[in-house]
Amino acid sequence: MAFYDYNSGLTDVKINSNVTSGMFQGCKRLANVEIGENVNQIGNGAFNGCVGLSAINIPNTVTNIGTSAFSGCTGLTNLEIPNTVTSIGEDAFKDVPHVTYTGTAEGSPWGAAAVN
Repeated sequence: MAFYDYNSGLTDVKINSNVTSGMFQGCKRLANVEIGENVNQIGNGAFNGCVGLSAINIPNTVTNIGTSAFSGCTGLTNLEIPNTVTSIGEDAFKDVPHVTYTGTAEGSPWGAAAVN
């Protein structure tokens, strides 16, 4: 858990390697995340509880989103998941107001409030 509950000003990050489980869990001030093209997975609870997260771009290279990865990210009012994602864990988007996904991963809506 690299930045777990780190609240002293971490607001923007760029990630160029896989996002490990719990990596940013509880980082309430984290607002913007840019995920690089070489990332293929977002681990369990990676952004769980990041209530300030308002923008994230998930690239087409991501194929796996873990359990509770974005759970509690209430600031993400609209999240688009590329159809390259084939595995989505339980409650991955719990309390995220709106998720857009056109792929075929099972278990929709993974805790999301709404899915298009």
